Amino acid sequence: QASSRVEGIREDIEARRNSGAATALQTQVRGRQATQRVEALKQKRQDDAATLLQARARQRQASFRTEGIKEEREQNNAATVLQSRVRGRQAAMETASMIEDRKQ
Repeated sequence: QASSRVEGIREDIEARRNSGAATALQTQVRGRQATQRVEALKQKRQDDAATLLQARARQRQASFRTEGIKEEREQNNAATVLQSRVRGRQAAMETASMIEDRKQ
């Protein structure tokens, strides 16, 4: 009976060791999984930040293009006004010249 009790105690001790080792392994695995989740969240934040920066850069480029187009239109309008004035002066000069020719 004594050897049977000793054997039972040994088995109980071994089972507790195995259970402790299993618990330690489970804790390690959970720790690794938590670390992986944290790293995945960090990566997602970095990706989101990069996407936001790219969107802002595209908005700036579009804004610059829009401003460039506006400036170009304003310059074209100014050039058209100047051309109209020049044509008007030429027409006035031609008219004055024709009137002068008729007087003679």
